[in-house]
Amino acid sequence: MTNLTPTLALACCLSIEARGTGEAGIRDIASVVWYRAEGKPENVYDVVCNNSWAVGMPEALRREVDKIADYKGNVLDWRAWLICMRVATEVMNGDFKQTIIAQQFHSDDGKSSPQRTALRHRKIVAIRNGFVFYAEGK
Repeated sequence: MTNLTPTLALACCLSIEARGTGEAGIRDIASVVWYRAEGKPENVYDVVCNNSWAVGMPEALRREVDKIADYKGNVLDWRAWLICMRVATEVMNGDFKQTIIAQQFHSDDGKSSPQRTALRHRKIVAIRNGFVFYAEGK
């Protein structure tokens, strides 16, 4: 992952996790990353690429970079990517304003998943923009 800057890594993460949710959803997911990074831009790369919650993320980020570099998507995907880059730049420049305080999230698609099962005892902070957000601990 050394070929990705922290800003690009975060933008790719946001694109993977929240691309179809609009700017509000992208900002909510960025807020979870910001919370996990303890509000420090220098911690963002490790949160996105090296933490246990990011299992499989390095390979997913590489695929996302390849997709963007060889762009063949639709206009909505491109607009979403530009929002992801703008939000990632705000985070890395220290200009980001958190929209939610949460440590974990998963999509609110109603499907069962191991992540949803693991989080079932945590306090729900919010359900919005297509996601369920959880507080730290129980």
